[in-house]
Amino acid sequence: LSDLCEVRQREWPAASGQVLLLLDECDHLIQQQPFQDAVADILQRCAAYRIVLSTHQPMVGTAGGLFKVVHQPIAGLAPEDAARLFLRRVQRPLRWEELMDPLQLLPEGASSHATAQLAMAKVGAKDPRRPVIMAKANEGEVLQLVASHPSVTAQFGNPRRLIELASRVGPMLKSLSELAPRSAQRTAVASCSEPGGTMVDSVMRTGRGA
Repeated sequence: LSDLCEVRQREWPAASGQVLLLLDECDHLIQQQPFQDAVADILQRCAAYRIVLSTHQPMVGTAGGLFKVVHQPIAGLAPEDAARLFLRRVQRPLRWEELMDPLQLLPEGASSHATAQLAMAKVGAKDPRRPVIMAKANEGEVLQLVASHPSVTAQFGNPRRLIELASRVGPMLKSLSELAPRSAQRTAVASCSEPGGTMVDSVMRTGRGA
């Protein structure tokens, strides 16, 4: 890494001389002493390096205080943005019936038929078996339906998890509900935000030599 830094400075003399090392999904490594020692060694040998680690939990220990850790929480996507990302990545068109969950759209006690009819009227869908086509006139309603689906809300706006979920929506999947968590409660239109806002989807850390 030291050699790489020197070569970079020679090839791009106008550069700042700083090198950013990005390590993604490090949860299985950050608590291990050998990994922390390696991070400390890099920062001590390569003063120009800064390290960013993405994790779901905070690092405990800093190799005896040889480097500093700055924890930076990163929030998930807003519900509308999560729905857009999911729709862009699905492997087949969604059908209206997949989004028309009766218990999710009206208060408890309403009939399934009346609920489906109301929801379809709002988005202009006449046949629940037809594919969802989002247009300017129904964009808001479609995004709300997608964002409030239990399978989507369970991802808490995490882009990686949304993409992984969308990759499972292919021709062999009968319904999006098959991907919803078993414990999902479908009694009202839910927000895609995280309950209580306590969980962090990812954490950015920067380390620099002491």
